[in-house]
Amino acid sequence: MNKKERIHLASVLTGFGLLIPILITLSVDLNLNGTLTWSYYPSIILAAILLIVLTSLYVTKYPGRLIWIIFLIIWGTIFLLSAFTNLSDLAWSTGFPIVFFAAICSHLTVIISSKSKRKGANVAAFIIIAIGLFCFLSDLQLSFRLKGKMAPGWSFIVLAATQPVALILLYLHYRKDKGSKLKKYFHI
Repeated sequence: MNKKERIHLASVLTGFGLLIPILITLSVDLNLNGTLTWSYYPSIILAAILLIVLTSLYVTKYPGRLIWIIFLIIWGTIFLLSAFTNLSDLAWSTGFPIVFFAAICSHLTVIISSKSKRKGANVAAFIIIAIGLFCFLSDLQLSFRLKGKMAPGWSFIVLAATQPVALILLYLHYRKDKGSKLKKYFHI
């Protein structure tokens, strides 16, 4: 099979694989309650997963575009779920910004990683830095939402744990003496 046929087969199998639990969920809810009630939630989430997987199969050349398409799918999922639960204020004030922060951090990581001439430990470092940044931005958003002021707390612990590791990885990747052994640096 060529690449196009494999992608088509994967999309058909994924579609059927996620359509089955959606139909089971809807039929169980319909049989138990006589109407659709709680089955909206897992059906919306499974449909979003299907869209994300299909998008990931077909949008492979442009990872930045893929990130923003997935962002829109997740945001649409949050919007639909909030419409059924009457929690649209929570979706707009908390869910949307956190998903947006994740998309921004992911996109920046992809851009910086793709512009690197040599890829190695630096890509892992960029991912770790992005995770720390995402936690910090999420903490700011949540503290503003819950306390009314931007006072980060737990994210400093995440930053204290992740950023030194990222700096060590960057140092090891970009050090001038490439031929030296790591035993020299870590006294092994």
